Amino acid sequence: MSDERERRGGIDYPVSRAEFERRFGSEAPCRTYLERVRWPEGFVCPGCGGRRNWLTGRGLYRCAACARGSSVTAGTIFAGSRKPLRLWFEALWALAGDDGVSAEAVRVDLGLGSYQTAWAWLHKLRRTMTDPAPERLAGTVELASIPLWSVERGAATVAIAAEVGRGETGRIRISRLPDDRPAAIERFAAQAVAAGATLRTYRRYPETAFPFETGLPEFERVASRLKEWCTQTHSGAIRARQLDFYLAEFAFRYNHRAEPQGLRFYRLLQGALAAAPMAARSLVGGTEAVGR
Repeated sequence: MSDERERRGGIDYPVSRAEFERRFGSEAPCRTYLERVRWPEGFVCPGCGGRRNWLTGRGLYRCAACARGSSVTAGTIFAGSRKPLRLWFEALWALAGDDGVSAEAVRVDLGLGSYQTAWAWLHKLRRTMTDPAPERLAGTVELASIPLWSVERGAATVAIAAEVGRGETGRIRISRLPDDRPAAIERFAAQAVAAGATLRTYRRYPETAFPFETGLPEFERVASRLKEWCTQTHSGAIRARQLDFYLAEFAFRYNHRAEPQGLRFYRLLQGALAAAPMAARSLVGGTEAVGR
């Protein structure tokens, strides 16, 4: 059963770095918090859905109905990790910051010893940031594409759609496109923008069915932030195969920018618990472009 109530700072999530350190300074409180986020109304057996259980000496929940044993990390991206949950929490907190974090910074700050481990952790978490069914943008939407450079394949075409708010950009959607031809832009617009919205773009695409205006200050603002983020946070080291997941992270971060870091941390933890386990070798291949 989902828990839809409003999250409360200081209760559901830490409101500062100092509180984060107090609450999650050792393994036991991290595990207790993980259980609370995964099962807000108490343990639910992943096999039969039963709630009656007992705790075994190995720390497993044993379902009273089907006798299946399960842990709070089973079936999540934390499954099989040999590192303490406390270190995962540190990585999540850093990723929830205003600008995110690079793999090298995670390696150094967490003392992981291996850049590959830090890189794999962040890419596992980035894959939880993709919304499989994002709500379409409404009102006035600015939409166009930009070239975004990766380190080994030159420029990729990236489409950005940005809602125009009162004095600031509303929500955004981002996707890598196969090319910058009108048909590719039109497919992205159909996925990202709701019917009845007013579309602003650089030029009229013949296939576009939306009302048309000119001028793109909000789009330019988002595009500038995206390029700056790629350059400053990630030192321009984004590879083409993983570009979609960096775009998902940027969109998540931008769409939740008004929230405190602790609430973003909570959302990321929810996503990590909902995601299936991932082998490190599966992260290297990337994915084809999808809507964000």
